[in-house]
Amino acid sequence: MESEINKKIGDWEKEFDENFESEIKGLGEIWESHKIKSFIRQLLIQEKAKNRQKFIDALIWCSGSEDFQVGGKARKGWEKICLPLLRDEK
Repeated sequence: MESEINKKIGDWEKEFDENFESEIKGLGEIWESHKIKSFIRQLLIQEKAKNRQKFIDALIWCSGSEDFQVGGKARKGWEKICLPLLRDEK
């Protein structure tokens, strides 16, 4: 009877170990997937920040044109579209 119980316990331990190992492996894959997604997200954020800065620099550069100054032919568009974007950056 005792050897039967020990065999059962051994079987349970083996089953637990196998299940635990597969669960850990699954968690590892999820963790790796999460790290990859996090890395890609960070790269996209950095790229967006670079592009945003280029956009802002372009707007600032354009602001020097006479067309965007008071009385210029593009002033209304500048005030409506560009100026609010630059104010949001500060």
